[in-house]
Amino acid sequence: MTEWAGHAGETQSALRALLERARAGDAEFTWSERALATACEFWAASMTHSLVEHLAPEPDCRLWLAEVAFTEIGLADLTSLLRVARGALVPPLDGSSLDALAVRLEAAMATLSPAVDAALAKYARAVTAGSDRLPTSAGLEP
Repeated sequence: MTEWAGHAGETQSALRALLERARAGDAEFTWSERALATACEFWAASMTHSLVEHLAPEPDCRLWLAEVAFTEIGLADLTSLLRVARGALVPPLDGSSLDALAVRLEAAMATLSPAVDAALAKYARAVTAGSDRLPTSAGLEP
């Protein structure tokens, strides 16, 4: 397996612009901007093998937020993986079962890497261009 090189340049630029706005005190972000940031954070955690740390302490919530974000971006295969992972969360959830789930999810997500990176870059371009859309995930519930 090759090492992930990080987000594409367009994605990095879009994220940098969002961070600059946040640092300047702007708290008004569009749905698309929030979806991009959530998806990129989750994707980076998975590709850098730090997903277990990203998921804790609320794995169900984090998985659901990522599911909603990736649905908005249009990544059905990834959304399906996340839905299955959420279904695998059986209380009580201890550290070793969350660890095992994160490792399996990271491996499954890695198989989608080039397509996800390209979709995130395309979505970042649309967000940067101001092509904000209404959320397509309004029917999803945690």
